[in-house]
Amino acid sequence: MDEAEDWDGDLDKQDVLDIHLSLLRDRSLSEIRLVQRMAKDMFETYDGEEGRKS
Repeated sequence: MDEAEDWDGDLDKQDVLDIHLSLLRDRSLSEIRLVQRMAKDMFETYDGEEGRKS
């Protein structure tokens, strides 16, 4: 069973971070950097949208 597909709300923050680390562990550096850029862009967009709602 894939842990990442079994998120049922019983996991705490550290559990989820550990799952993400396990997903990235066997990836190349370029793939990890791509995921990092995508996450950064998503959070910048999300934070910008949250700021506009205030």
